[in-house]
Amino acid sequence: MAGVEWKGGKCKGGTQAKGALLHNDKKERLKREHNNPDIDLEKTPQNFSYHGLTYGQKCKRYDDQVASAKVKLQRTGKNTNVTMNGLVVYLPKGQQNEDQYDPETVRAWFKDVGDILDKRYGKDFIEMDVHVDEVHPYIDAKTKKSTWSLIHGHAAVIPTVTEDGERYLNGKKFASRTAINELNQAIHEMSMEKYHVPYMDGSGKKGNMSIGRCKHESAKLLMEREAEVTEQHRQNEAEKQVLTERAERMDKLIQLGREASKEKRLMREFKSRRRKSDSSQIFLAFISEGGMFSSSRSSQCV
Repeated sequence: MAGVEWKGGKCKGGTQAKGALLHNDKKERLKREHNNPDIDLEKTPQNFSYHGLTYGQKCKRYDDQVASAKVKLQRTGKNTNVTMNGLVVYLPKGQQNEDQYDPETVRAWFKDVGDILDKRYGKDFIEMDVHVDEVHPYIDAKTKKSTWSLIHGHAAVIPTVTEDGERYLNGKKFASRTAINELNQAIHEMSMEKYHVPYMDGSGKKGNMSIGRCKHESAKLLMEREAEVTEQHRQNEAEKQVLTERAERMDKLIQLGREASKEKRLMREFKSRRRKSDSSQIFLAFISEGGMFSSSRSSQCV
């Protein structure tokens, strides 16, 4: 595991933030259709959250925390202030084997992660929705091999920092390298101490792809594989066609050979019969012309 995923989770304003909260909410997810083909709605009821808040309660908590935070510099456009960070926390690989896992252990582990987030961020930690309905096989963009996605939690946090006793919105300082490392280390130590599995196992490197980018790369690899399979199928069909045509030509040649052999045999039989017929005609002509066995000669001999 490379650690908590921070990329791709920045929300600038209430529309983006509440849209993310809506997408991750269990009850709201069951009410709507989704573009994500990896969501298994039959497993969605197994999803759970840390605080157990409803979508409406999450939105109110978001509004309250953003409204109570100060802003040193109000930015607009592409530099608009970040008002919520979405952090993705993955279950350690040691607690999941493909699509097999222990539900009680999963709940306990995410409960402990939630405790860490609650201690670090307080009321700015809006909620963590854990998804077990997105576990699916996919093509790893790095290894190019088929693997399984991990159960994960989407933690929504208001990015504030405290300066001189005041809370300020500051996405840059909130997501500093030091802050990221401290959170990863806290989860790693908890995982080793209570579950005897590493969270930071060295399987990832700095600059890992975001979930969206990872899915894009996986989909791209899947399309490339499908294209390879299609091309191979086309080549196989073309080769099959060539072999079929060769077989048909061979059958025709064999048939022609059989017909030629039959014609030769019939010709031999015809010639043989003709020779026999010619011999009979000659013999009859010999007799009719006064051959030694003619009736006249026979009477003379008598």
